[in-house]
Amino acid sequence: MGKNKTGKYLKYAIGEIVLMFIGILIALQINNLKKIKILINLEVD
Repeated sequence: MGKNKTGKYLKYAIGEIVLMFIGILIALQINNLKKIKILINLEVD
């Protein structure tokens, strides 16, 4: 019974880490797009 709970917990923990990693990558991508947009606007002006 203890191994089953440990396995479920490990799967849950790994899933949480993967979701956090994906969220961080999305946030970084949005940040980069905003910076590129600002640079393009500065070049146009």
